[in-house]
This record gives sequence, C-alpha cells and structure tokens, in this order.
Amino acid sequence: MRVRDLRAALDEVRGIFVSAGARAQVKTLSDVSDRLAAFDDDDLAAYLQLVRESGLAATASIEDKYVKSLVNAGRDEPRFLAVIGELSSDKKLKKSGLQKIAKKLDVSIGRSATAPQIVDAIKRWFYKNSYEHDAQELARRAKPV
Repeated sequence: MRVRDLRAALDEVRGIFVSAGARAQVKTLSDVSDRLAAFDDDDLAAYLQLVRESGLAATASIEDKYVKSLVNAGRDEPRFLAVIGELSSDKKLKKSGLQKIAKKLDVSIGRSATAPQIVDAIKRWFYKNSYEHDAQELARRAKPV
C-alpha cells in the first residue's frame, strides 16, 4: 500500500464531512492530505514508521534531548562544549530543567546550586569521565615492572 492510497481514503472521508457540513474536519483532512501529497509514491508502512520515530523525538522533553546530546558527545570535547553552549543560552531551560539533566547524568549538585553552578558541575562530570577513561586506557597498556 502506498501513501497515495491513504490520501484517497482520507479524501473519501472528507467527502462525508463535506456533505455533513463539518467545515473544521474538512479543513483538517484537506491539510493532512496536502501534507501527504509529497510522499505519494512512498510505502505506507515505511512512511508511518518514519512519522512514529519523528513523533517520539518531538515528544521527548527538552531535558532528555540535552542529556542525549551530552551523552552522545562521548569524549569529543568540541562537540560537548557546543552542547553546553546551547544549554547555557537556552532561555526555555530553567534551573529545574538543569537539575533534571544533572540528575539523569548522575552529577551531584547541591539543592541551592545556581544555574551556572549546575552547568559547571556538568562540565566537571565530562572532564572527570574523560580523565578516568584516559587513566584506564593508560593502565591497560602499562607493562608491569
């Protein structure tokens, strides 16, 4: 089944709403059909999977998005600092959001910590993890005397 088949079914339903005089529903179905038009030749199952995945990403909280970005940065310092820069300048992210991010990363902070202090604690978390990884790598390569 293709996306165009779904559009055809939606157009039939839209016709029912037109005859019932339900203008809001007609407008909504027309908008959906218009947005689907660009994907007419795509497989419907693949398209719906793509929509589900993007919907899950869109519904993730801002804190979860930052946690994912910070973790995905790994030991890449420039990438990590870019995420920290975004995090610091994000006006939608309040102190409570920073506290949630710190908690999800297992960063210990005091209850009275200010937003800049929380960001500094997250930076320390990154450098501590990088240092520990490097130390473990050196220890692994060391030869006993």
